[in-house]
This record gives sequence, C-alpha cells and structure tokens, in this order.
Amino acid sequence: MKQDIKREGVWIVSIILLTLILYVIGFDIKSIITGSTAIDINVHDTYLVLHFLETFLLIFSVLFFVIYLIRLTISKLKNGIVNTLYLISNSLIIIMLLYIGDFLSLFNEPPGYTIYPPLSNIEPIDHEGNLFYKLSTYIRFINIGLIVLQLTVVLFIMRMNRNNKATG
Repeated sequence: MKQDIKREGVWIVSIILLTLILYVIGFDIKSIITGSTAIDINVHDTYLVLHFLETFLLIFSVLFFVIYLIRLTISKLKNGIVNTLYLISNSLIIIMLLYIGDFLSLFNEPPGYTIYPPLSNIEPIDHEGNLFYKLSTYIRFINIGLIVLQLTVVLFIMRMNRNNKATG
C-alpha cells in the first residue's frame, strides 16, 4: 500500500514537472524568473491578461486527466488509488472547463451593446456567427459528457467492489 502511494506521488510530481516544462516551452522562461507571470492575449479589440496560476492549472488539469484516463484504462479499474486520482482529475477538468465556459460567455454580446430605456426597442441578439457563443456551447456539452463519464466510472467501480465482496 505504501509502495502504491509512493508510486502515485512520483506520477503527480512528474505531471507537475511536465506541466512546468510545457509552460516554459510554450511561453517565456523569463516570465517565471522575473516574476511577471502574466500572459497577454489580444482577442479582437479586447486585451486579456492571464495569470501564471490560471495557465498552469489549465495545462496541469488537462495533463492530469489524460494521463490518469490512460492509467485507469490500463489498470482496468483494479487499482483503487488510480481510480480515486482519476475521479479527482475528472472533477478538476470539469471545474476548469466551467471556468473557460464562463470566460467565453463574456464575449457573447455584440460590441457596443447597451441596455438603455426604453427596453421595448431592444433588438434580439443574433448568435449565428458568434464564435464565442458556439465555443461556450461546445464546452457545456463536453462538461455534461465528462460528468456522465465520471458517474459511469463511479457506478462501475461500486459494482466491481460489491461483486468482489460477494465472492470474497
């Protein structure tokens, strides 16, 4: 049991190191050393600044989810620690996708949209060509799929444990 916990600790530390390496490769190492850890993104006429922690958590949650999904599939749901860490990684990716979906929903309104009386003259918003509306909708569907996947894995693990107790 202690050996399994140590092995999973090594896996988590290696995921953190891989996340830092990907961050340094994808962005700038000077930003980590000097402390100016913000990433500047220019979207249309909006200037976005992402803090290092937000970017790190996004990369970490994706890597954590993918690696533990692969490990869960290889272990065939027989390792309890891997199962638990997979459920934690799935929850983390759901939270990060909700965060991204909320962020993208800020761009759903057309530019220059102002609510001003009289409210009866407001034209309905057309979301046909709005890329951010489509992305936030897709992210919501991905979130629903991940929640269903998480519930399926939990129910399958519970069923396996019940069968093991009945035979053992």
